[in-house]
Amino acid sequence: MLTEKAWGVICIMIFGKTNNYFSILAIEEILKTIDFTNAIERKHFIILSLLYETGARVNEILNAKVEDIQLHNQPNIKLQCLHTTRIVPFSYSLSKVIEQYIAEYNLVAHQKIFFHNMNISCTELCRQLRIYIRRARMMNPYIIPDYDSVYGYRISRANHLYQAGYSIEELHHFLGHNDINQTKKIIGILYHDTRTH
Repeated sequence: MLTEKAWGVICIMIFGKTNNYFSILAIEEILKTIDFTNAIERKHFIILSLLYETGARVNEILNAKVEDIQLHNQPNIKLQCLHTTRIVPFSYSLSKVIEQYIAEYNLVAHQKIFFHNMNISCTELCRQLRIYIRRARMMNPYIIPDYDSVYGYRISRANHLYQAGYSIEELHHFLGHNDINQTKKIIGILYHDTRTH
């Protein structure tokens, strides 16, 4: 069975760099461009990592509060959008970065994690996050696709998990879709259901 990294390289070879998804290798390269000495970029690193690891919508991250996140034992975050609420896990290594971030800003339970002192639109946040995609493309033009939408993180995670063996039903719950056909569409557009059964 292929590792996630090997599958990412194969995706680049098969699909080129014009599709609206990012290989695992591309995700890693985008995150590497972030400067941890810069407070804003550190915050953006956490947001981008959460978007990928949890398959969250941008507005779910915007609205997440400190009380929605569990950092110990099995780290997870409660994501809410319209009428759907779900608990999604993320890595222990990311939980440590988030814990440091919360302590740095002295955040309390009812505060939003990332924009506690201001309101920001999804459009504005996406504009800020696209900077890192473009920065990575300048350094790795053959790895980063010609696609700047942050929504690509959600699509990418869904497809990477599907290729790793997740069922459509599991992905439907993971992504918080109301209609399972939305999940099938995301998978079908990118991989044309190429997973071997």
